[in-house]
Amino acid sequence: MKSLKTLVFLAMLANLNAACWAQTYVVGGYDYPPFVHAKATQGIYVDLMKELALVSQQTFKWEHYPYARLDALFTKASVHIEVGSSPLWTASKRVPGFYTVPFYTLKDVVVFVRGKHASMKSFSDLQGKRVGLVRGYSFPQFQKAFDDGTAKRIDAANELALMKLLINNRVDQIFVSQDLFLYHQKANKKFSDLVSGDIVGSYEVAIRVHPKYKSLVSILDKGIKALKEKGVIKEIINKHLH
Repeated sequence: MKSLKTLVFLAMLANLNAACWAQTYVVGGYDYPPFVHAKATQGIYVDLMKELALVSQQTFKWEHYPYARLDALFTKASVHIEVGSSPLWTASKRVPGFYTVPFYTLKDVVVFVRGKHASMKSFSDLQGKRVGLVRGYSFPQFQKAFDDGTAKRIDAANELALMKLLINNRVDQIFVSQDLFLYHQKANKKFSDLVSGDIVGSYEVAIRVHPKYKSLVSILDKGIKALKEKGVIKEIINKHLH
């Protein structure tokens, strides 16, 4: 019979081996404040993954890239997880990925300069307008106006760039994330004359997981549900947005 010291040593060795072989999941991040601040350890999605690491006992490592690069690395399984994505956005991609349960709803709104508000319900409302959009984003209900020349589409790299175009009268209105609009407006007084109008898009966002790590989805689902029940996700969002 093995001695007690031998059994203790073997148990410690087993625990060490388990730790050495534990999977570290790579989370792809890009500059999208207040959800993710590029190359920084802060943001709504960063805090969410910290809490999920605790409740799921998984290990996550953030790596930051431009979004196009992140998506390419996800396709190759070099990035394992993307936080804050929607199946609607990735359905046509070569590797759409598998999704957890949603944890938040993102809304896009039309933004005007104060005093120039107008209804934005269909493509006909864009007649004669210069409309700013983030490059690569699409709004199917308004696409006909751009296709037939009723309206002119002007692209920018991100929401902040669009807001600058708007205050400089380079566009008549912009379609942007409501949360990002309010975040940038709060941070910079020069945007104080901008106001939001109709909702032009609404998306339930979740965590996108590469098919190679599909088994992680059910683990994250349990974690998200637990954090929702405890009100943790709501607290995280309020901390960064209000």
